[in-house]
Amino acid sequence: MSKPALVIIDVQNDYFEGGAFPLWNADRTLAAAEAAIQAARARDMPRIYGVPQRNVGQATIGADVTHSCEASF
Repeated sequence: MSKPALVIIDVQNDYFEGGAFPLWNADRTLAAAEAAIQAARARDMPRIYGVPQRNVGQATIGADVTHSCEASF
């Protein structure tokens, strides 16, 4: 049996205005991600947050479930 989950990957402050690598329409993308997270919470759906990086430290503060992936480069 499968169970749906929401997976949010690589949302970082650097991608927004004032960050090191601001992206076009980042605020619009963030709003969509926030809406998806709220909808998942309302349905008691698991939320998985990930940031691909090396030498991962402690879990992200505020994340319900955090899974960090070690980069393969």
